[in-house]
This record gives sequence, structure tokens and C-alpha cells, in this order.
Amino acid sequence: MHSVSSQGYINKAWNGEIKLGQSICLSFVGLICAFVFSFIIGSSALWLKANGHIDYNIIPFNNFTSITLVILFSVFTIRSVWKCASTPKLKIKHAIARLWAVLLGVYVIALSYNIGVN
Repeated sequence: MHSVSSQGYINKAWNGEIKLGQSICLSFVGLICAFVFSFIIGSSALWLKANGHIDYNIIPFNNFTSITLVILFSVFTIRSVWKCASTPKLKIKHAIARLWAVLLGVYVIALSYNIGVN
């Protein structure tokens, strides 16, 4: 059995075993990475279409991949922040962190709705 110290950082974040500030910073970095990966995937699809390798409308594909990446990382972030917020020393940090998790949850629901509309 692995000890907590040998677990990966992402696994620790998932289990709420990192500092709350690190979890919130990870959420911002993760969302930026999700948008960067979406851009790379979309650019690749555009290049394939422009060079005749694919022949379909790439806009729904780009929307789907972008939204899916953001939703996946947001779900990870919501869990991480919520679990990390269970042990802060100040109650205001706890409340702000939980509010951040709830707002991200609303954002994920809105993005999920957008997938259904497109």
C-alpha cells in the first residue's frame, strides 16, 4: 500500500490532501491548461480540414472538445477545493472556498447545458 507521501500531486489534490491555496491555484492553472489544450486540438482540426484530410464541419467538434475539457477539469477542481476546504484554520477561508466550488459547479452545469444545445 502506498503512503500519502508517495502519491502524486494530482492524486493528493483529488483527495483534498494539499493546502487550500494550492488547490485554488491549481484550479486556475488547470482551466488555463484546458483552454490551451482546446486551442491545440482545434488548431489541429482546422489544419486537417484546410489540408483536405477531413471533410466535415469542425465547429461542433471544437465546441464539444473545449467544453468537455473544461468540464472535466472543473469537476476535478470542485472536488479538490471542496475537500481541501474542510480543514482551513479560518472559517472565512472555508466559506470562500466552498463558494468557489459552488460557482464552479454552476459553471459546469451551464457548460453541460451548452453541449446539449449545440
